[in-house]
Amino acid sequence: MTDHTKRRLIFGLPAALAAPLILTACGGDPNADEDEFDNAPALKRGDDPTITRGPTQKPLIALTFDDGPHPTLTPRLLDILDDKNVRATFYLLGSRVARHPELAKRIRRDGHEIGNHTWSHPNLANRSDTTLLSELERTTEVIQKATGKRPRTMRPPYGSLTMRQRRLVNSKLRMPTVMWSIDSLDYTGSSSTTITNRILRQAHNGAIILNHDIHARTVNAMPATIDGLKKRGFKFVTVSRLIG
Repeated sequence: MTDHTKRRLIFGLPAALAAPLILTACGGDPNADEDEFDNAPALKRGDDPTITRGPTQKPLIALTFDDGPHPTLTPRLLDILDDKNVRATFYLLGSRVARHPELAKRIRRDGHEIGNHTWSHPNLANRSDTTLLSELERTTEVIQKATGKRPRTMRPPYGSLTMRQRRLVNSKLRMPTVMWSIDSLDYTGSSSTTITNRILRQAHNGAIILNHDIHARTVNAMPATIDGLKKRGFKFVTVSRLIG
C-alpha cells in the first residue's frame, strides 16, 4: 500500500478522529520564539489536543515540512527560507536526525521550529501505547541533543492517531497533535507548478500547510509559493506561534 493510499484511507475515518481545535493567537511579535506556546490555555483542557489550523481573523500562515532532514534538499530549502526571510516548522524523523544532527542544529539556528514526527514513521494508530510513547520520546531525545531544544508539538505519520492516543500524548508528553488544513499533495508526484498553484488556491488565514522536504519538486516550488502568499498579504509564523 502506497503512502498516498494510506492517507486516503486514514482521512476517510470518522470525523471524530480529526476534530480540529481552533485557537486564537496572542498579540505581539509574529516571529517570537515558540515559547509563546505556553500561552495556549485551550490545549491544557485536553478535550481534543488536535490542531488543524490557527486563527482565522489574522493573515498568518504556517509552512510545515515533514520527513526530513534530507542531506541535500533540506539545506537548499533552508537557503530559500533564509533568502525569503520566512520561518517554518519542520517535523523531523528521529532516525534521520541521528544521521544528520548538524542539519537539525542548523534548522534551529536559522530560527525555525522543530516538531516531533516519530523515530521510524510508523502508522501509530496500529501500535501499542508503549511503542507510541517510545517513538516520540526517542525522537525528542535526539532532537534535544542536536539542538538544545525539545520539540513542542508532534505530527503523526499519515495523520494517523486515534483520539485516545492524542489525549495520551498530550497528557504524558505535553505535545498536542498538529495536523494541517492544506495538503500540497507533493507526495503524489505533482509538478512544482502544480504544488504552488494548489497551495495558493487553498490559502486562508491561519492555514497550516503540509509539505515534505524530501522531494526536489517541493523545494523547487517554494520560491514561487512564498512569493505568491506574500503578494496576498500573508505573514509566515511557526506552528507554535500560530497556536500560541
